[in-house]
Amino acid sequence: KPNFIYLIFEEPVAVSRMEFWNYAKTPDRGVKDLMVWADDILIYNGSLQTTSAQMAQQYPQALLFTNDQKVVGEYAQQSIATHKPLGE
Repeated sequence: KPNFIYLIFEEPVAVSRMEFWNYAKTPDRGVKDLMVWADDILIYNGSLQTTSAQMAQQYPQALLFTNDQKVVGEYAQQSIATHKPLGE
């Protein structure tokens, strides 16, 4: 049975990244498949790696929505995907 998380913004906002801490005590727990939708458009369809609590705190997995080289460089090791921002 899938789980859903909704983020609703009252006004338009720019999102440069989403970070995921996918802690799982066992390999059978945690998020495996992830879909991210924005304005009824599927913008990411992929997987997350499970990890220990200690590793998850130090290394979240990042989904990037920016071409800003400072952000891309900072999250290069943790990036699961980089997308060109919508409208560019």
